[in-house]
Amino acid sequence: MSSNVGQVGGQLAPRVAATRGVSRPLYTRFAAIMLLAGFATPGSAEEIYFQDGKRLMAMIEAIDGKGKITLRLPSGRMSAAELTQINSITFRGREPRAIRAGAQEFHFVSGDRLKGQIVRLQSDTLLTETASVGDLPIPLAALRGFLTMPIEGKAGRRAIELVTGDDEDPTGKMDQVLDRRTAGYEGVLEGIDAKELHLDHERLRRIVPLSILHLAGVRLARDTQTPRPPLPSLPFLKVQTRDGSTLEGLLDSVGHGKWHLRPTWQPAKPLAVPVEELIAVEVLNGQAIYLSQLTPSEVKEKAILTPQQGYRLNQNCQGNPLSIGGNLYAWGIGVHANSSLTFDVGGSWSKFESVVGIDDQAGKGGSVTFHVLGDGKELYKSPVLRGAATTPTLIAVSIKGVKKLTLVVDATEDLDLGDLADWAGARLLR
Repeated sequence: MSSNVGQVGGQLAPRVAATRGVSRPLYTRFAAIMLLAGFATPGSAEEIYFQDGKRLMAMIEAIDGKGKITLRLPSGRMSAAELTQINSITFRGREPRAIRAGAQEFHFVSGDRLKGQIVRLQSDTLLTETASVGDLPIPLAALRGFLTMPIEGKAGRRAIELVTGDDEDPTGKMDQVLDRRTAGYEGVLEGIDAKELHLDHERLRRIVPLSILHLAGVRLARDTQTPRPPLPSLPFLKVQTRDGSTLEGLLDSVGHGKWHLRPTWQPAKPLAVPVEELIAVEVLNGQAIYLSQLTPSEVKEKAILTPQQGYRLNQNCQGNPLSIGGNLYAWGIGVHANSSLTFDVGGSWSKFESVVGIDDQAGKGGSVTFHVLGDGKELYKSPVLRGAATTPTLIAVSIKGVKKLTLVVDATEDLDLGDLADWAGARLLR
């Protein structure tokens, strides 16, 4: 696998704005993250879901660089499997880690989220301490920005919009800072440590010190960021840890109590994730992949008469289980008309499958049409589908060579009243 790392992403782009080396002594070593519930008690087995729908309880003894898995069954007998056969792995007996105020949640251009504590800025690298992967240097070019814990209230909502949304400095050259009073600052990040952030303020023309504890969020300048890496052509993992972090990357191996992962934002430097920190692992790019395991590269949502209701993964757009025609679905995407979600799928898949329809929660209300586009060309259009359908509509669309897959739901004659639309079980197949 290591010889194919280059398919995940290239070298990180240099940061445009030079730093001035401002730093402070570290007064506490990772004091912001503490474990309230004690160490996790390992479960007796992992719950392994296979692509064919089968489920198995077993301990994962090892995974080698070729994706060969050694399993120990509850009977004590050893068994084998292939990584590409697995959809997800759930680790039992894990207690979540609590995060104390003052820690940070780092948001990567790749879509990863990692919780930890800033130590200091060293040149164009942010030195951090984390519970999930230990001490970790993060290139600033890999980050969209970070949020300061806890994320709550009006300031928290504004900070999330700042860090994860597209509303940013139009020039792309300014870093943006939001404090807990919702006051905003823009300029160039000159230095940061566990206590203070130093910003070369654009309008004041001077260095402004800002307390880390008083910050809500920081959005780094767009021009300094490495573009989002394409979907890897090899099977890769999405890992969720006890502190709520999520990481994606190629798997090197599993052994000696650690999962060695090459993150998409830094494929040349593997991370070692202790097995006791894992909550769940999803295998992506095997023989099949659910679209709800990916992050859309472009989202367009526009309400007409109803309040805006954003898409949700593995739920309908109001946060309830996906249900069409009395059938429940564990995987899928719930949206509200009008909606358009685009996924970068890399051109290596042959078929898109999904069950589509109005979610049962809408009752007899709602009427929409579903569209599937490949690289901007319409590949499928449904008839008008209405609420209370007794038979779910299954679609299968050829997407050979398609690099950008777009799922569109349009309102019809009743505008968008009751248009809770589901892409249930939406997945790509080889």
